[in-house]
This record gives sequence, structure tokens and C-alpha cells, in this order.
Amino acid sequence: MSADLPFFKYHPDPFSTGTFCRMDEPVFCPCCGQETSVIYAGPFYSKDEVNYLCPQFFG
Repeated sequence: MSADLPFFKYHPDPFSTGTFCRMDEPVFCPCCGQETSVIYAGPFYSKDEVNYLCPQFFG
């Protein structure tokens, strides 16, 4: 488990499954406004244009 991710009880290794990935350059999460190098790589629905979501949104 990485310190970059919250604990996911039913998904113990989200990097290995590709659910989250590391970015070469940090980006800003539009939900929390924090800079992050780890983003959610799965699908999501949003009425706004959202390119990145950080792991804290899911934790």
C-alpha cells in the first residue's frame, strides 16, 4: 500500500489494477484544490469538465 493513497478495504492494491496511476507532473484536483501526482484512472460521470480526481476524493 502506498502512502499516496487512502486505505481501500475491498481494493488493497489499486495501482496494480490501474485504478490509480502516477503522473509525471503534479496536477490540481478540481474537487479538493490540492496538488497531486496520483490520479484516479477509471471512468466517472460529471456535469462539469473534470480531467483529474485525486485519491482523497474516494477515501
